[in-house]
This record gives sequence, structure tokens and C-alpha cells, in this order.
Amino acid sequence: KLCFERQADLVDAFKVPYNWAGELRGCLRVIGSDHLWDTKNAELVKAERSNLLSSFRNHLLSQDINRVINSSYNLFYRNVCYFNFEDSFMSYNCHINKIRVLVQFRLFSKHYPRFFVNGVKLIFNKDLCYVCNDNVGEDTIHFLLICPKYKNLREKLIGKYINNRNNATDNLISLLDIKSLEMLNNVYIYIIQSLELGI
Repeated sequence: KLCFERQADLVDAFKVPYNWAGELRGCLRVIGSDHLWDTKNAELVKAERSNLLSSFRNHLLSQDINRVINSSYNLFYRNVCYFNFEDSFMSYNCHINKIRVLVQFRLFSKHYPRFFVNGVKLIFNKDLCYVCNDNVGEDTIHFLLICPKYKNLREKLIGKYINNRNNATDNLISLLDIKSLEMLNNVYIYIIQSLELGI
């Protein structure tokens, strides 16, 4: 208690690095609980503990959702994420490498599409696809949905998840929104076998 009171006294007096009392005040303010800081009543804090934790958890969740919605890093991730953070495919009973590869594809940067498979770094060439030589850049959409080199594999493994009436972005979103273990396995096998074909 003495330590807290001393730290609290120093919050506004002058800048003290690593003042945890100042951090606590900031946390209370962002969830609208300034009164707890003002009174500094330990019994009141104990009584409101579960409400405080719930409020702060909701505050952090809303910050995460805002970051996803306003992200310019990856324009389609916002369409395949679940805002309750319960992507079911993350809990599937399968090899962790399958989940790792799918998560990387869901989080690709539009400017620097790279990923790792079994410790090997792979980078798509955004200027030219060297596999098909169609004078188009290689990106997630081209690799998963368009490249003619992978047409047979695509039809065999992931064709049932692609709707030809949809545009490429909508098909990419539905392909990366993993709904079953079978779908996860098919998309993963398509990625791995396509990479082997392209080498």
C-alpha cells in the first residue's frame, strides 16, 4: 500500500519511468472507472473486480476489431476472421503445419506475400508469375484461383469450394474461411502440391 501511494503521488508531479500506478490510472480511465482512481479505495476495487476485468477485456476486444476493420495490411482478412476469435479450424485435430500454412495465407501482406513451409521461406513474385508466364503478378488470388499451371489440382482438390459466379476476391474469402477438417486438408494439399509443381 505504501508503494502504491508513493507511486500515485508521483503520477502528476513529474515524469517517472515505469510508474505502474500511472499505467493503472490509464487503464481505469479508458474503461470509465476514474472514480476508483480518485477514491483509491481497495474495498471498492475488490467489489468491482469482475466488472473491471470484463470492461477491460471488452475494451481490448473493441481495439482489436477496429484494427482488423481499418487494416491496410491485408484487405481480405477482415472477411474471414471471426470477431469472437473462435476460428474453429484452429482447434482441429490435425498436424500443426497445416494450420500454420492456412493462417499465413489468411494473413498475407498485399505488398510482400511471403510464407514459410517446413522452415523454408517462399515469396510470391508480385511482378511476374514464373510458373505460368502469363505476364501477370503472382499473388494469393493468382496462386489459389487463377494460375493455369495448377488447373487440374484446383479442380480436383478445391474446385467444390469455388463458385464461378463469384468474383476472385469473394472466392478467395470463401476458400480461406475454413469450414471443416476436410476443407482444411484439401486446401493445404492443394497449396503443397502446387508449390511442388511450381519448383
